[in-house]
Amino acid sequence: MNIRFFLFVIIIIQTTAQQHLKEFENEIERKIHEIKIFYENDKQEIKRQHSRMHQDLLDETNQVKIHFINIIFTRIFFDF
Repeated sequence: MNIRFFLFVIIIIQTTAQQHLKEFENEIERKIHEIKIFYENDKQEIKRQHSRMHQDLLDETNQVKIHFINIIFTRIFFDF
C-alpha cells in the first residue's frame, strides 16, 4: 500500500511538473513571438524614417538647385 501511494504521488508530481514545463515552454514561445514582432515593427519604422530623411534631403537638394538656377537666371538676364 505504501509503495502504491508513493508511486501515485510520484506520478502526480511528474504530471504536474510536465504541465508546468509545457506552460513555461508556451510562455517562452509567446515571448519570442512578441520580440520578433517588436523587432519587425522597429525595423519597419527605421525604414520609414530613413525614407523620410532621404526624401527630405532630395527636397532640400532640389530647393538649392532651384535657388541657384534663379540666381544664375537673374545674373544672366538682369545684370547686363
